[in-house]
Amino acid sequence: MKSAEIHVGYFKQGDDLQGCLSNCDNHPIKSLSSYARMLKDCSVHIDRIVHIIATNYEDEIKEIEITADCHFIEISGPDNLIDELVEQGLAVHIEEEEEEEEEPEESA
Repeated sequence: MKSAEIHVGYFKQGDDLQGCLSNCDNHPIKSLSSYARMLKDCSVHIDRIVHIIATNYEDEIKEIEITADCHFIEISGPDNLIDELVEQGLAVHIEEEEEEEEEPEESA
């Protein structure tokens, strides 16, 4: 069982729209069109993940878990699913943080 983080290119609605406004010189039509394209791209990203799971992992659906928090989406499941999502550029592996052992300080 592996885990990966899903990045959909969406952060906060106001911040993301402000980025579009800045990039489009505050032009209302261009800014909102840019924002709509960004949201469509996010939707396509999620739809691709849905398609992979529905097509190839329906029998393993109970092994797949999605966790979401403020700015974080994690998917855990069979190794081959997570590897496929990463290979398709739909997720990134979550590296296990190795606990660094503190070395005792030498006294003088």
